[in-house]
Amino acid sequence: MTQTSAAPTGSVKAALQHAAQLLRANPALAEQQAREVLKLLPDSEPAIRILAASLRKQGRANESIRHLQPLLAGNSGSPSFLSEWGQALAAANRPQDAMTALQKSVQLDPGQADAWRTLGDQLMLAGDEAAAQQAYHQYSKIMVRFPELAEAAELMRTGKLGIAERLVREFLQQHPADVNGLRML
Repeated sequence: MTQTSAAPTGSVKAALQHAAQLLRANPALAEQQAREVLKLLPDSEPAIRILAASLRKQGRANESIRHLQPLLAGNSGSPSFLSEWGQALAAANRPQDAMTALQKSVQLDPGQADAWRTLGDQLMLAGDEAAAQQAYHQYSKIMVRFPELAEAAELMRTGKLGIAERLVREFLQQHPADVNGLRML
């Protein structure tokens, strides 16, 4: 039997899944994992996207942009790509470009939580507090798994902090380790 230079599909897929899981907890390890995949498959778009996200999360936004730029034309209709592109642009202090990409991302798929959060940040920096609050509200609705917390978030948004606090405290009696509830409190 002869060995081929191509990597087994299963191991590349597993490596990419592992890299994606590492993004939040350890972007440097995610970068290493993505670079290993790119040694085998230099044009692997999923690996390039993971590499770019890991670079952004490590404060290397311009490097992230350099990796994403060649993929932009082929992904101009991809909400997840536009979300990452917008976050990289925001991290590179390109607010107008970031807002354009993020707005398109959430228009294509309103479920892009990170895009809503970053869009809210960019709108706040631009001085559009009302639009920023709307973006943050959308982010909160997506991130909240429990209707009680969604209701509390709405109450907080409308300035009814006492009622919201009571709801969150009641919720935490049932779910004492829920991170979103603890953050809201």
